[in-house]
Amino acid sequence: MFKEMEKLTRDLESQRERVIMEGNQFIQFSNANVKDIRLREMAVSGIRNKDTFDEVLEWQKNMNKTINRAIRIHEKNIMEHDRELNQFIQYLYTYLNTLADELRSIPKNTRIKIEDDWKEIFQIQVPTWEEEEGKEEIRKYVDWMISKLEDEEF
Repeated sequence: MFKEMEKLTRDLESQRERVIMEGNQFIQFSNANVKDIRLREMAVSGIRNKDTFDEVLEWQKNMNKTINRAIRIHEKNIMEHDRELNQFIQYLYTYLNTLADELRSIPKNTRIKIEDDWKEIFQIQVPTWEEEEGKEEIRKYVDWMISKLEDEEF
């Protein structure tokens, strides 16, 4: 009976050391990978301050709720950003279309009459494009500008 208790004590101590080691690994992982400071501090303090398994399970449930809420907020922000970007691209596309139409009208508005014939002073050839193709090119250019702004050199 005494030997069984010693064995159980050793096993318990071994498990306790393993829990401490796993907790430290979790803390290192959190410090290295969790960018949100508040979320990282909540995770680290939760591991450090919880003593019983039930407390850890309750903490895990609360952290899952917090993480899911943060994910929903970030997804909502990304959707809003994407909507704003699409609206910006639509504005740029409309502006470029209007500009192209205005450039096409310059030769018609700057004609002169020579004898009985009207001659255009300017000959401007403005390319045409499909709407989706034009928007895709604008998107690529906006993405390129954003990447340049995010570079360290800017």
